[in-house]
Amino acid sequence: MIVKESRIKTKSGAGAIARHVLHGAKNEAIRVLSGSEWLLHDHMREAHREGLKYGLRHIAFNPDEAMTDGQLSAFARRLCEELHADPEHLTLVVHQKKGSTHGHLILPEWQQDHVLESRFTWMRMEKIARLEEIQLGHKLVAGRHDRAIAKALRKAGRHHEAEQVYALVPVSHDAKPRAAYTSEARRITERQGLDLPALKKLVTSLWSQSDGLKAFRAALKDHSLILREGDRKETRPGAHIIDADFSHLRQFRVIS
Repeated sequence: MIVKESRIKTKSGAGAIARHVLHGAKNEAIRVLSGSEWLLHDHMREAHREGLKYGLRHIAFNPDEAMTDGQLSAFARRLCEELHADPEHLTLVVHQKKGSTHGHLILPEWQQDHVLESRFTWMRMEKIARLEEIQLGHKLVAGRHDRAIAKALRKAGRHHEAEQVYALVPVSHDAKPRAAYTSEARRITERQGLDLPALKKLVTSLWSQSDGLKAFRAALKDHSLILREGDRKETRPGAHIIDADFSHLRQFRVIS
């Protein structure tokens, strides 16, 4: 399961996130399991009263295998527990697209008596995702923080889970490509009729099936993709990107 987090500035208001999550035209179906559009705007008003820079936390999660609405709701509540957020104030929306489902969890930054936690949240959410996959018997999805997650699980006495997560760590710390694209890049490519998350998934799959760089390059070529040196080699030496035959993808760094 892939989990991504973003923070929405108070001055931006809740309009854009409400339109995206509650009225996204590209989805086959939208199910509101908890919360409402009114609640999102109310959270923003509270953040403004408290003088907070950020008003909402948007957490999107995309399971690789099917999950019921009940399982998605339970996972959202476990994320709330990890971040010390009140689950009574969450908004949870499930999108269905091309036969698969993904969830959008939106939390208020202002939690009535404290601000929502923001320290190491990417790693902590990945940890909850790995534990959810283990509990449901799903295939574990490798993430950027598996080494640290395994260490934290061992410290908590969860040795069985720690070993399963540690098995995801590549032999070389830099051996696995890291997906890297911005939400802006995703929106641009969507307007051009491209599916950037699908491209990321394809690249990751090709890498996992390749026994070396030469085989990886050959697999990419079969999909009209090539590996080349990144544009920011002065500031990020050794970075590489996936460059497609179509020129409008060249501005996006897909792996590094």
